[in-house]
Amino acid sequence: MIKLTGIIVPTDWDANGTPVDFAISTSDEMVYLLRRQKELKVSIRSLLQREVEIQGIFKEEAGKKIFYVKHHRLIKRNKNFNSDNLYSTN
Repeated sequence: MIKLTGIIVPTDWDANGTPVDFAISTSDEMVYLLRRQKELKVSIRSLLQREVEIQGIFKEEAGKKIFYVKHHRLIKRNKNFNSDNLYSTN
């Protein structure tokens, strides 16, 4: 099983503007589409724009990277974490 970490982003919306398809955008700027599954959509929708770790099976179909998610978890950062400090030269 493969593990990816990244931010969940929408890739398609219905007529009401509700996201219906999702992807994970990783820190190495890769985007993997998540296979559209009803039971997956409900839980993934609540994680939009949040950092997650997902585990599953990777496949490439018609030139698109597709990730079939088996498990996912929200990555909770320390509330004192400040990403601006990552780039400090001090």
